[in-house]
Amino acid sequence: MRRVPLWFSAVSVAAALAFGAPQLLAQSEPANATGQCKDGTYTTAKSKKGACSSHGGVQTWYASAKADAKAAGSATKDAAKDVGNAAKDAGKATKDATKSAVNAVKPRPSDAPKDATAKCKDGTYSTASQHRGACANHGGVADWYK
Repeated sequence: MRRVPLWFSAVSVAAALAFGAPQLLAQSEPANATGQCKDGTYTTAKSKKGACSSHGGVQTWYASAKADAKAAGSATKDAAKDVGNAAKDAGKATKDATKSAVNAVKPRPSDAPKDATAKCKDGTYSTASQHRGACANHGGVADWYK
């Protein structure tokens, strides 16, 4: 009779060790791990060649997946930058086209003074010899004349 409790105790201890030991021995993957060896340890080797050589070889190699994710993130960032630059260039082109249309040189109308070089936005005329500063106090230039 004494054998049954002793046997039961031995089986219980063996079961506890069998199911509990892997959890005790299991390691969590380090953040900088590049692969897992066949014996369950992790490596931070830069290349797969020679990694885990004294641990039974490489079981799973993470570095390529991490590099691919990093490259994808970099590509996304570059694409966003390109879109931003394209939008900026388009805005500049629109602004330049608008400015060119506004500043297009037109023939002087007959009711304008003979020496007028521009018509200001408030309806007055300017005889400025330079574009810079012409109609500065009159809301800017509406039309340039030849």
